[in-house]
Amino acid sequence: MHSGVFDARPRGLYSQGMARAGEVKLLSALVMKPALAELAASFERTSGHKLAIAYDSAGAVTKRIQSGEAADVAIIQRPTIERLIKEGKIASGSNVILARSGVAVAVRHGHRFGRCTQANVAGS
Repeated sequence: MHSGVFDARPRGLYSQGMARAGEVKLLSALVMKPALAELAASFERTSGHKLAIAYDSAGAVTKRIQSGEAADVAIIQRPTIERLIKEGKIASGSNVILARSGVAVAVRHGHRFGRCTQANVAGS
């Protein structure tokens, strides 16, 4: 990322199907730490590359990219990646959907949730 545009594809890792060992700097939202902890060792063993992972809040990762911090890969929410592409901070076409997550809310049986409904939560 020396040109000021973040490219989520690890540069120079693969050439003509042959991997070259090197360090891959990864900026990731903290929420991915448990999954990456399991995957990192396997990735390093099979690829020969060493992961240098920096975890932070998604907002902080975004700010780090916007400020021009050099990295090879970033893992943050899709809408943020798309916004950073529009801002010219991430190379267009380099984004890949890695995972999907769902968010839910529940209230204990018998308790009122107030005036909040699915319709007015979705609209906010």
